[in-house]
Amino acid sequence: MRRNRADFTNTFRALTYDEDLDIAMFGTDEFRRWKERWHERLGRQKQPGSSAFQLMRDSNPVIIPRNHRVEEALEAAEKHGDYSVMEGLVRALSRPYEKTPDKDHYTAPPPPSACRYRTFCGT
Repeated sequence: MRRNRADFTNTFRALTYDEDLDIAMFGTDEFRRWKERWHERLGRQKQPGSSAFQLMRDSNPVIIPRNHRVEEALEAAEKHGDYSVMEGLVRALSRPYEKTPDKDHYTAPPPPSACRYRTFCGT
């Protein structure tokens, strides 16, 4: 994931729900081989494979508070007095492990043109 600059949250979500992302990494032979070996390993577990996927659903959030979405909500509130954007974001984040179609909007990473910055816990 690091080498391919894959979005970690979206990659883990895709693996959790056994989906493929429309990103270059998922189309590589290397990734397909890794995924095949991973599925084989899951098949050797004493617990059923469904237990591993349930653990992943319980551990990997579907959405996170992405900086560009937080900025979008703050701008709508500050510049336009529109708190609905923030309310929608807070509503989606109140159940971060629940996968529902209305959260798809919040899962997209920022466009390449967006300012790239990192925040850390407590900021």
